[in-house]
Amino acid sequence: MKTRMMITVCLLALTWGAMAQPPREDMGHRRQQMESARIAYLTDRLEITPEQAQAFWPLYNELEDKRRAIREDMMKFRADMGEEITDAQAKQLIDKHLEMRQKELNLEKEYTTKMMEVLTPQQVVRLVKSEEDFRQFIISELRDRRRDERHEGRREGRDERHEGRDERQEGRRDGRREGRHEDRMLNK
Repeated sequence: MKTRMMITVCLLALTWGAMAQPPREDMGHRRQQMESARIAYLTDRLEITPEQAQAFWPLYNELEDKRRAIREDMMKFRADMGEEITDAQAKQLIDKHLEMRQKELNLEKEYTTKMMEVLTPQQVVRLVKSEEDFRQFIISELRDRRRDERHEGRREGRDERHEGRDERQEGRRDGRREGRHEDRMLNK
């Protein structure tokens, strides 16, 4: 079990390092890396057998594709609304949002029933918990990364300001040294 956990942690670390690439990196590649990390994480947490894996992963991937389609539909609908909306459009947005949430709930019910044919009830419960844990881990890592980037930007700005100040101070020191040297020369 400890070995599995170490493998999972290593995979997550490698995936996170890859996700920290510059923004111009291909988003499809990033999504694939995150999916690989999710698979490793869930495989470790669920402790599925090879037989279960053969039936579970196609089912899970199908569920994820449908979840993604619902989210993309909602995002497209929101984008079409724009910034300034009327009360009628706001009501339409609320109705659409509730409709999407209901679709998600119906999808969860349908696939939970299907997954219980493949996994044990305990594994299904662990799946739900593990998905949330993984989501929170990714959110936390992204938040930390953004914070680190902001601090890095501030530090660079501070370094540039300090660099100019340091050069001025160095110039004053050199001037004082030269003045002391001249005083010594005059006193001789």
